[in-house]
Amino acid sequence: MLTFSIVRCNCLSVILFGFYIYSLLSVAEDQETDSAFDFLLCRHCGHEVTKSEDVFNKPSASAMRMRNGTILGHPKVLIQRFINPQGSEFELITSKVADVFVQEQSFSSHSWFTGFLWHVVYCPRCGFHLGWFFEPDGFKDNNNTFFGLILHHLLHQDFADSLLITPRSYNS
Repeated sequence: MLTFSIVRCNCLSVILFGFYIYSLLSVAEDQETDSAFDFLLCRHCGHEVTKSEDVFNKPSASAMRMRNGTILGHPKVLIQRFINPQGSEFELITSKVADVFVQEQSFSSHSWFTGFLWHVVYCPRCGFHLGWFFEPDGFKDNNNTFFGLILHHLLHQDFADSLLITPRSYNS
């Protein structure tokens, strides 16, 4: 009888140990897939706005100042400073793709990128102004559209993770 309970205890231990190892492997696998891309997040709510692979350099002759910075681990990302007609200044980076809400109304006046119409873009989760969407004026060409995102309104995911220790499942 004593032998049976020892064997039973060992079987339970082996089963629990197997579940423990499986959970470690699945957590590591989830972290590997998540870390394939670095994200820039909305500074107000943490919504994932754009991925590192989508940031690119689109220079504008209207920029007051241009500089290179390291963003999402990529050196030499073009950061441009613009001023709008109301006198507000913005530092922008450009991205091919962004998960944002694009306002329908477009404008051609005061465009920082010659030959492009602009639309205001907002965070789809909290409604915070994140920048502008630019499309060619005169014809629809999805290959030449891009987003100008306000750098100060974004936060690198690693920095956000260091501030908040919240499982991603709670953000859904």
